[in-house]
Amino acid sequence: PLSQWWFDCLSAGRIVGSEFEGWPETIGCVGFRDAMKRSLTSRNIRSRLPADQWIGRRMKKSFGITSRRTRPRQGEALIQTYDIPALDEARRLWDDWMGQATDWGTEA
Repeated sequence: PLSQWWFDCLSAGRIVGSEFEGWPETIGCVGFRDAMKRSLTSRNIRSRLPADQWIGRRMKKSFGITSRRTRPRQGEALIQTYDIPALDEARRLWDDWMGQATDWGTEA
């Protein structure tokens, strides 16, 4: 489910299931994972959802997303964030992972 959701994000040019417009450079880890889970749940995928730690490891290993060691403040709370490659770079990394080029169509 994670790979399909990420492909949907790359195709749409936004993080599907989130409230963000456009393609973010950084996103809170919790918000990122919640967006994925919301999207999957809306497609009636309710079981076998990956664990939070697995999501982070898989996104880093396969798709070039890294989490920051230094965490920005959101109000009083510290939040962990993911650094997301630019959309063109994220799509290139997807193509590398798939081993073939994808026709991304027009820019979202």
